[in-house]
Amino acid sequence: MANATQEFWDGFAHGYTRMELVNFQSGFTTFLLAKCTSPGARVLEVGCGSGIGTEITAQSLLSKEGSPVLVACDFSSEMVNLFKQRMEESDYPLI
Repeated sequence: MANATQEFWDGFAHGYTRMELVNFQSGFTTFLLAKCTSPGARVLEVGCGSGIGTEITAQSLLSKEGSPVLVACDFSSEMVNLFKQRMEESDYPLI
């Protein structure tokens, strides 16, 4: 059963993509990638939203040596659906 917070984010999911673009342009992804310079980096993204930042991170992180790992999750089922769709259309399939 969904709680009020999950219901809010499920309802807001489709409008969130525009806001997410602004958030990641502000430097969050740049900061994250600056910290993941070692081979074999492991990143857990909690609250991945529709996956814009996750895809940007994947493009950089997963091209590095050492079998890096990127795990992303969100408690909103609608955000997860948007994330799945984004990743299926990208070069980074879900495992």
